Amino acid sequence: MRSPDKLVCVNASADSQGPYLATLENARLMAAAPDLLEALKEVRRFLDHDEPVRIAASAHDRQLMETVDAAIAKAEGRSE
Repeated sequence: MRSPDKLVCVNASADSQGPYLATLENARLMAAAPDLLEALKEVRRFLDHDEPVRIAASAHDRQLMETVDAAIAKAEGRSE
């Protein structure tokens, strides 16, 4: 889901130095971040909806759910 009122502005020249050099890939990732977060939230909602089947989830499944939760928390500026 895109929101036209949220913009990311990157200003970097070709001769920029240092850790904050913006690359095209980073700019694309920042632009896609809201959509990626919404997709991840949809995955989590699916996993929650499927919980009765997942009660006996494997250790890998539980780790995946924890990873999804941690990524959402990080993107929302909170820690778990």
